[in-house]
Amino acid sequence: MRNITQAGRSHNRRRIPLAGLLILAALVPAAGCGGDQRRAAVPPSTVTQVKLDVAALDAWLAIAGRLERGDTVDLKSYQEMFALPAYALTSKDPRVFSPGILKKCTEYAFRKAGEDSADFTVPRRTDIVANCDYLRRRADEARNFATVLADDTYRSRVWELARLWIGESRLPGSLTVHAMVGPTSIGFQAPDHVILDAGLALAADREQAARMTASRLYAELAAPPGPQPPAAASGREALRQTMKFIHHGAIIAWIAGGADLQFDSRHEHLGAPRTDTRTTQERAAGLLDYSFRMLEGMLDPGHEEQLQANGQVVDDLLRPRWGYETLGYAMAEVIAAQGGEEALLGMSGDTAAFLTAYQSACAAGTVMPPFPPQLLEQLLELVREP
Repeated sequence: MRNITQAGRSHNRRRIPLAGLLILAALVPAAGCGGDQRRAAVPPSTVTQVKLDVAALDAWLAIAGRLERGDTVDLKSYQEMFALPAYALTSKDPRVFSPGILKKCTEYAFRKAGEDSADFTVPRRTDIVANCDYLRRRADEARNFATVLADDTYRSRVWELARLWIGESRLPGSLTVHAMVGPTSIGFQAPDHVILDAGLALAADREQAARMTASRLYAELAAPPGPQPPAAASGREALRQTMKFIHHGAIIAWIAGGADLQFDSRHEHLGAPRTDTRTTQERAAGLLDYSFRMLEGMLDPGHEEQLQANGQVVDDLLRPRWGYETLGYAMAEVIAAQGGEEALLGMSGDTAAFLTAYQSACAAGTVMPPFPPQLLEQLLELVREP
């Protein structure tokens, strides 16, 4: 993956799991955050389907400029910023993300930069602190955020990917991407709002930012019908939905560009080195093998009671371990290695076709294991049930 700027080319990219977001540089810090430095004007665009709102980012940068000059910023300024659409749309628990929390994280980042944080309590939200510090150091680029992401390259790519994988009939007529500063995530609020963390976007390159945006849209707008597996009415339904969500997770990760995403290593949170050095397929193979053992005999005739009691066990395995995207993407890689991306597109919404294609593409010597034949037939019958 290419670096964001010419100056950033000497910096390593670091990988984090896609679902850990759910779910983005110059060699020296920015010269300052003064309010007299203005971002570039948004360039004219022919892409009308994707719009960008940077009001919340501009408000944070204005606060950052005041802190850089040593001014005091009261809570009211943060509360006024939180009234802007980017924050108003997040609907987050105020105990997790609020004006007070952002104020504390922002001011800690500036105090730490000025070596004045010894008597300042370290905030719990280290991800937000890292974001604030990263944007502090890249303030000039953050001011030009509208130029970076509102151009036709980013906006066209978002719409192109969304139309390709979701289908125009399921998309709203237009989308508004709201840039803000906070948790390192991409959110969606129906029917047509994307909430994009600016630190996330700037720590990724433009193509990855576009792919992550489209991936988030797919996750929300193309989810399998029916309940999430934990909310299923029966163990049988839970297992059926689990298999469908593996397929769904595969496409989420595929659109984003992988189950592991690469970020600028200078972002202290997103760019932190991975502790698990295994490849995606090595991790996925372990999840799949373990799933086989848990499902052994569960779908055999006469074992309905066992299925009813334990149909959620694969979901229990995958959900807390980012397993849907990890396992799904590895299976998608196996399929695409033989049939290309067109094969994945051709089985949209058809989990039985996805499982069959994976089994057919598994070759001798691959890291990923094939399904036991009897289990595969049972799962195919299960996912084909109305």
